[in-house]
Amino acid sequence: MTVVSAPATVSIQPIAAVAATPLADLLLGSRRSGSILGASAGATWLEVDDRVLVLSGQRGARLPNSVITATRFRPEASTAVPTPAAVIIGEGGIECTGQHIRVSRWWHPCPELPPTRPSQIRDLAQACAQLVPVLDDAGIGEALARRSLSELLRAGEGLLGKGPGLTPEGDDIIVGALASYRLLGRATGLAANGFLARVERSLVPTACRRTTRLSASLIGHALHGEVADALGRLLRAFTGRAELIPAVRALSALGHSSGPAMAFGAVRGAWAVSGRGT
Repeated sequence: MTVVSAPATVSIQPIAAVAATPLADLLLGSRRSGSILGASAGATWLEVDDRVLVLSGQRGARLPNSVITATRFRPEASTAVPTPAAVIIGEGGIECTGQHIRVSRWWHPCPELPPTRPSQIRDLAQACAQLVPVLDDAGIGEALARRSLSELLRAGEGLLGKGPGLTPEGDDIIVGALASYRLLGRATGLAANGFLARVERSLVPTACRRTTRLSASLIGHALHGEVADALGRLLRAFTGRAELIPAVRALSALGHSSGPAMAFGAVRGAWAVSGRGT
């Protein structure tokens, strides 16, 4: 970590932003330097202290590591900046590509799900399965159902980095399955914290070696039940607290292939929680 002294004055008009609460320690802590991992016309990916943040405009997806700004933020400015390029994060904001972002509001990416019967989750997951593509989960659903760490790590080996993009399809399946198992398991009273802690200690370091840093970061968040807003909506639908079809459509619209893969993974995790397995 490199701590950076605050400037005497800041002349740039700050841009207001809303941020995910898991980033609070970074954004509210002391000023430190980071770097730009990459950028597109819609978002900029930042890294600080081996953690990844996604900086985007108002139309950006609410990810568990997102900072979403007002429309004045120009993410396209980052595309002209060679990487790695320095940014400053801390004391309530981000300085990046000549823009000063100040976090004024927060959102919590861990949806609160009500107590739910496994049979209800099973029935709604079955309905969801008819609406999403059938993909190869490499056995992750069965591994979760059996709480087998060795099987889950083998499934991870088969999925990590599978497919193109910043979040490959295989990684998105993992995210959906782990988040579903964590959050729906909590809703049904499933005691899985110890098992998931062992998964985190083994799977996340492997993910850091096998796939993109953004994907590895999202897998870590999923293990803590921290998810994209659209995935949280689908999991609420599995407990009867949201309409299923609109939730599936909203998640399916996320990214190029990320949403459908996450939805498929969420079904696998839900079946593991409800005792259905395959």
